[in-house]
Amino acid sequence: MVAVIVAVAGAARAQPTPTPAPAPTPPTLAPPIGEAEAAASMLDWLGAGPRDRHWRRMLVEVGAFFGTMQAVYWSDEAANSVDFAYEADWANVRARLITLEAWHLDDNHYETNAWRHPVQGGVNYLFARSNGFSALESYAVSLSQSAVWELLGEYREDVSVNDIVLTPRAGSVLGETAWQLGLFFLRGERRWPYQVIGNAATGGKGVLDWLDGTRPIRPRVGPLGLPADVVHRFEASVTGGRWVVGGEARGLLRASIATELILIPDFDRPGTARGLYAAPTFSELRVEASRADATMADLRILARVGITSWHKKALHAGCGYNLLVGIGSAYEYGQHVGAGRATRSTRDQIALGHIGGGNLDLTLYRGPLRVRAQVDGYGDVGLVRSYAIDAHRAAHPEDPVRSTILRDNYHHALGLTARAQVVATYRGLRLGAALQQNWLRSIQGIDRYQEDIVDDYGLIDTRTEGRAWLSYERTLRPGIALGLGVGVEARRRAGRVKATTRVDTEHTQLVSAQVVF
Repeated sequence: MVAVIVAVAGAARAQPTPTPAPAPTPPTLAPPIGEAEAAASMLDWLGAGPRDRHWRRMLVEVGAFFGTMQAVYWSDEAANSVDFAYEADWANVRARLITLEAWHLDDNHYETNAWRHPVQGGVNYLFARSNGFSALESYAVSLSQSAVWELLGEYREDVSVNDIVLTPRAGSVLGETAWQLGLFFLRGERRWPYQVIGNAATGGKGVLDWLDGTRPIRPRVGPLGLPADVVHRFEASVTGGRWVVGGEARGLLRASIATELILIPDFDRPGTARGLYAAPTFSELRVEASRADATMADLRILARVGITSWHKKALHAGCGYNLLVGIGSAYEYGQHVGAGRATRSTRDQIALGHIGGGNLDLTLYRGPLRVRAQVDGYGDVGLVRSYAIDAHRAAHPEDPVRSTILRDNYHHALGLTARAQVVATYRGLRLGAALQQNWLRSIQGIDRYQEDIVDDYGLIDTRTEGRAWLSYERTLRPGIALGLGVGVEARRRAGRVKATTRVDTEHTQLVSAQVVF
């Protein structure tokens, strides 16, 4: 399992940290660049250095993307016309910009709102990021494009409140996570796999720099040719186990990838430092896909970045601490097959934009022993397939339901998410435990067909997930390790609609193998 990290995204400058004693460079590595050049390179990466913003090129790219999406939208006018509610007249302008009567939660299909729109928001974010704009400025570009699309691009439809909020917020998280990963590979040695990954993840940053005649300053690299000035962990794992759901045991096979980056210069090197960072300094990406028999039992995607953070450390002679306190944001997409929930219309699905919250990350060092504790809390806007709505509708078919449930059996929700994780490492051993809790309640009063809802009752959902694991990692060669581990997981999912409740629990025992670099 990969340790969860805190992520921070924004645009400002970082306080300087004291320069520690330089670490020895193995003879097989590229020679390190100067300390001043390294600091300038890293600070520019963080968004605190001088920037060359290509306004014209960014506007052309965003405009071309907008035009392409418009062409696709109007090419399928027959399908989209089901949402038409306005004409191009003064009544439309008044409802959109003055009285706000046109502002509602839309009832697009779940997949459209859950991941397609956030991906579109991330594309617009990367258009700005790759042209020299900071994280905050790139978020503003994504937000502006989403607002223009809702107000003008889909002028015949209601203005979608959820799209204006979730598309740029979740999109900026996905975009910043991709941006940091891409730049990490672009700053490494000029190997073609690194260049392909880097350009694909950053929207062509390496190609644009080449066209502009910009030569990136390359830092000291590690055994794999990747930047040595960035704390990173990449993990690919295969897991098998026994999954018990609905009183029935089934075989489970899972594949997952996970990444984490901490971009603060000299983060884990000996020394004392304290500073405030308002630029992107953290990211995490985790993708898990599980199959049971011939069924996709679970799919989970989590991306985390942030807004600002405060860092303090005191590391001397292998002992001390590293503390990060920040404000973060995240995006989570998941679908899960449970007891009696194997079809598209019944499987458990939750997509959450963790709009904002706090992160705490503390690591204690004592020789070869490290103990890392992390706590995150977020306020959420999301899409949820009510866990109790099917049972409620069967028992009370006369009760009205909102349009999203009629169309695709989900609802829009506000909520809270709390996560906690502790990981202890001693040489090659890793012992960890993690817990996540979600509380979600439906948004009331702004359904697309609100006037038709006589009884606007609330839908309440909760999800509790826990994991514990033990693994051992052995270095195969410098920069690459192989890990073997065992673990257990438990999940509790509950829903309530009026007096109707539904609760299910399940647990899993797992054996895993990982490649870590």
